[in-house]
Amino acid sequence: MDFIYRQVMAALYYLCMTTMKVLLVILCRWRVYGQDNLPKEGPVLIVSNHMNFIDPPLLAASLPRKLTFMAKKELFESWMSRPIVQAFSFSVSRGVPNKESLRQAAFTLEQDKPLSMFPEGKRSPNAQMLEGFPGSSLIALRAGVPVLPIGITGSEKLKNFFHVFRHRHITVNVGKPFYLPEADKVPRRAQLIEATDIIMRKIAELLPEEYQGVYRKNGNVLQEA
Repeated sequence: MDFIYRQVMAALYYLCMTTMKVLLVILCRWRVYGQDNLPKEGPVLIVSNHMNFIDPPLLAASLPRKLTFMAKKELFESWMSRPIVQAFSFSVSRGVPNKESLRQAAFTLEQDKPLSMFPEGKRSPNAQMLEGFPGSSLIALRAGVPVLPIGITGSEKLKNFFHVFRHRHITVNVGKPFYLPEADKVPRRAQLIEATDIIMRKIAELLPEEYQGVYRKNGNVLQEA
C-alpha cells in the first residue's frame, strides 16, 4: 500500500506541475533565468521569497528536478487541499521545524533529493521580503548541503484566478548554489542568525530593490560584511 501511495502522489505531483506549466505558458509572461544553476543531482536546499499560494507549483514548474516542500501544517487540515499539498510537501510548524519535520527534511536530503523552503514562513502581504526564520539555516547547517537561492517576482499580482488572464509577468530568478559557514554540531543562536541573514541576503540579491523589504542594503536587517 505504501508503494501504491507513493506512486499516486508522484503522479499527482507531475499532473499538477504539467498543468501549471501549461497555464503559465498560455496565460502569463513566464520567464525562468539561471535554471542551470540547480545541481543536476545530489541534495540541495532551495530557498525562495514567498508572496502567493501558487509559489510552490511555480517553482516545481520552473525547475527540472522533482521538489519536496516543507509546508505549514494548516494546509493539511482542509480535505480539499490536502491531496495536492501531500503530493508536494510534508508538514511543518511555522518557524523552527520540530523533530519530526527535521527528520523528514534530513531523510529527503539523504536521498539526494532537492528540498524547498520559504524561510519567511508565510506569504508577504505586500511583496516585500519579511525577516527570515532560522529553520532553513538550521537544516542546511545540520545537513551540510548547498543552498540554492531563488527570487520570484510577479506572482503577488495574481490575487485570484481571474488575474491569470491579464498576462501577468512572472519571473523566477535562480541564483548560484552556496554553502553556509561551518558551525557547531548543534548550531548556536548567533550562528543561526548569521546563517539566516546570509540566506535571506542571497535571495534579496536576486530581486529588484522594491521587493527586498527589510533586506534592502540600507535596511535594518541586511548589513554589509
